[in-house]
Amino acid sequence: MKIIPATCQSRYFPDGRFNMAVKISKRLGKYDNAKGLMVTLTYDPKRTGKREAWGVYGGDTRRFLNAINQYRYKRGWPR
Repeated sequence: MKIIPATCQSRYFPDGRFNMAVKISKRLGKYDNAKGLMVTLTYDPKRTGKREAWGVYGGDTRRFLNAINQYRYKRGWPR
């Protein structure tokens, strides 16, 4: 058993979450207030093994980003 103080810097405590948010804001710098969207690409472990997923990850990511850029370009949206 391990006793953790209430002011722990872990993400499981309010102080820790606040400190993480501050660090992320500092790392992002001028891009902290930029509008954006975060997307994650995941593979179904029932369909694809880890080795196969890592093998096709680069190509899949590039294909996905190209499709996003084509969609954006057709609508005249800025990069």
